[in-house]
Amino acid sequence: MNFWQALVLGAVQGLTEFLPVSSSGHLLLVQQWLNIDVESNLLLSVLLHLGTLVAVSVVLHKYVFETIKNPKKLLLWVVASVPAGLIGFLFSDILDKYLYSTKVLPYTFLTTAVVLLVCQYVAKRTQKTYQVNTKIAIFMGIGQALAVIPGLSRSGCTISAGVFAKGEKEEVAKFSFLMSIPVILGSLLLQVVKIALQPKDVVLLGSTPWYNLATAVATSAIMGIIAIKLLLKLIQKADYKWFSVYLTALAIVLFII
Repeated sequence: MNFWQALVLGAVQGLTEFLPVSSSGHLLLVQQWLNIDVESNLLLSVLLHLGTLVAVSVVLHKYVFETIKNPKKLLLWVVASVPAGLIGFLFSDILDKYLYSTKVLPYTFLTTAVVLLVCQYVAKRTQKTYQVNTKIAIFMGIGQALAVIPGLSRSGCTISAGVFAKGEKEEVAKFSFLMSIPVILGSLLLQVVKIALQPKDVVLLGSTPWYNLATAVATSAIMGIIAIKLLLKLIQKADYKWFSVYLTALAIVLFII
């Protein structure tokens, strides 16, 4: 992996992890287009996720500490994180085998585009909203579980689920980012276990200069911070249409090629 590949992968991971366009789907495409050795992806995935974990921790550190100190909010956080954790733990091999492919992306990108448009419509017409409660947390947890499929945006699914359950837009967005922390940590742990079982992956990346790996992590963190702040501003206006337009255009291109 050279410097420019590291820069591109870091930027894509950081931006798409939090913007509602699907990081897993975009990383699949970019890895294919850049012709990066798939055998080295385990360790690289750990490093990229480390960058996004830094991003959400930096931007929302106050919100994270407030949640941890509040037993009710902490319980909601746990409740919302369980569905995706179970799906990932029980079906990760099946998902990797049958769904972790660029062939599904046109369909899942289009699905995300439609969900975002419906979310914008509902958000602008919902008169009374609520802070995140048990119902909203469960809805968002289900949304996050569905987003284990590449092309279905995690942030798009969780925020939309929260809006459909009449959650207050900005609170739902912050809670969505909060929900990403257990998912990222779980992914990190899973990849570390896989690397322990397949130590050759570490050796394969051993020839990659450390500064290229550092570039991937730093770029992922910086772009992640930008993405979180941007989406928090857009959430206030319930403006998701441009993400929907982008995903629709990308899906059409993928159908053609």
